[in-house]
Amino acid sequence: MLRYCRGLDRDLTWLADRVADGALDPNITWRGGWDDVAEAVDALLGRRPHGKAVLDLP
Repeated sequence: MLRYCRGLDRDLTWLADRVADGALDPNITWRGGWDDVAEAVDALLGRRPHGKAVLDLP
């Protein structure tokens, strides 16, 4: 599996830079802490967010 991930660091760096400078929108529509994981799962299973759900880790 690892042989397919070569150069991934460059790709992720490029992607993170585009998001940071506003050229790309990650389309995060739900965000919460790790303690809110049940709410996130419920929202995703109910297809309520029209974008990505992000959990912030402590």
